[in-house]
This record gives sequence, C-alpha cells and structure tokens, in this order.
Amino acid sequence: SHAIANYLTINAEFFGYDFMTGSWIGYDIIFVAWTTFSPERVREITKKAVNEMVTGAWFITLSEPANHPALLVVHSLKAWFSWGISRVYIHRRQL
Repeated sequence: SHAIANYLTINAEFFGYDFMTGSWIGYDIIFVAWTTFSPERVREITKKAVNEMVTGAWFITLSEPANHPALLVVHSLKAWFSWGISRVYIHRRQL
C-alpha cells in the first residue's frame, strides 16, 4: 500500500475496517486486496466503487482489474507483498 502511494507520489493514510458497511464518499483512494475474494464479492465491491466514488478518485485492486467501464485501468504493475508478487491495477473513476 505504501509503495503504491509512493509510486503515485501522494500522501496517504491507511485504515483497515469492513469498508462495505461504511461510506466511501469523500475518499480519494480505495485499495482492495481482493486476491482471494469470490466473484460475487468482487462484483459487490465494484458496484460500491461505481456508486460511491467521485469522478477522478483512485481505485486500486490486486490480482484482477475491476470489470466496469466507469473504472478505467490507467496503469498496472507487479509489486511485492507479504505473500509474494502480485499484479496491481490502478483505476481512475470516470463519469
């Protein structure tokens, strides 16, 4: 997470909680390590991102990109995590 923030050259605070129960309104970046999530859970998270994130916000996922036209992949890279290397997808929320 910190490596991605450094790559984007941004200051970031990181919170860990069940983000499905809280609002994403007002957040500039959402990072989801959905590597082991079910396809249904990935669809739920993608829907929440599209419904609550403002245009221009960043949506970052691991292993797979979001499958929605409003979440444009602007960059992908491989990065090290505690379990090894994972593909990172950096999306930008579109109109």
